[in-house]
Amino acid sequence: MSRHRTLVLFVAAAALFGTSFVGIKAAIGSVPPVLFAAFRVDVAAVVLLTLVAVRGGYWLPRTRADALG
Repeated sequence: MSRHRTLVLFVAAAALFGTSFVGIKAAIGSVPPVLFAAFRVDVAAVVLLTLVAVRGGYWLPRTRADALG
């Protein structure tokens, strides 16, 4: 991976994690905590499944070694 791409991905990750605190602070007064946590998990699942579909990866591990890491 090139140095430029690494830097761009790092900045994108920092921006994503940084804005999550703003979102939590804005929603904490109006949304119950359990509902907010469920929403965060749902959004993460949609994003990850979309990435797997776009990249053409496998949905499940193909071998036992893949499953164990």
